Amino acid sequence: MRFTEVEAHLAVALREPLAEFTELLRALREGSTELADMERTLAAEGDHVDWGEGGFTNLLRGKPGPGGGFEASPPVLSYYLTGYLCDCPRRETAKRALEMTFAVTRGQACSKTKKKRFGSALAATLADPSLFAQCVDVGVSSDLGMAYLDFASAGEEPGPGTLPQIRSLFATPAYDFAPSGSYSVRHLYPFMLRPLMSLIQTEAARPERAGNARARKRQPVSHA
Repeated sequence: MRFTEVEAHLAVALREPLAEFTELLRALREGSTELADMERTLAAEGDHVDWGEGGFTNLLRGKPGPGGGFEASPPVLSYYLTGYLCDCPRRETAKRALEMTFAVTRGQACSKTKKKRFGSALAATLADPSLFAQCVDVGVSSDLGMAYLDFASAGEEPGPGTLPQIRSLFATPAYDFAPSGSYSVRHLYPFMLRPLMSLIQTEAARPERAGNARARKRQPVSHA
């Protein structure tokens, strides 16, 4: 699914003006160029984030004109939603989103996704329908340098009011030096995005089906 369509669905699902999501995309796109050196430094620390074929600097860019744009891949959605959850001044969004993307687990990797970085774990959750179905809450506090993924127990169908059974906590280096006090956490409840994720997964499967159909047509016909 093209990302322009995703923005429209997010505006409806999260009940916010479409302009908010358009401005968020602009801020993250511009920041992906300005923060290229920062991304390389963070990636050099190990357990890099898979941004896809275009890498970080081309993550939110596509071809201009009719038929252009770019697809809403799991890495794209993960970074974009992380920026949304940072809840900070727009000029700081890209930097905060990148920092939180590289937030690392304390101790073992995320038990559900087996990933150590928040961005990788969120992307893996978005890419796997069964994992996404178990996800109860995604939270980010960019001021504190903390993020988490909450999951319900296996076999449970999460919805409003579902209590999490498994939490994976991720933190940036700033987390250890944050002064005591109150911090806000912005939440994203995955059940609100189920219709959107269903559409994305359906569209992602269509080219494969079409490709298989073409392959079948090209197979030679044997004659007895």
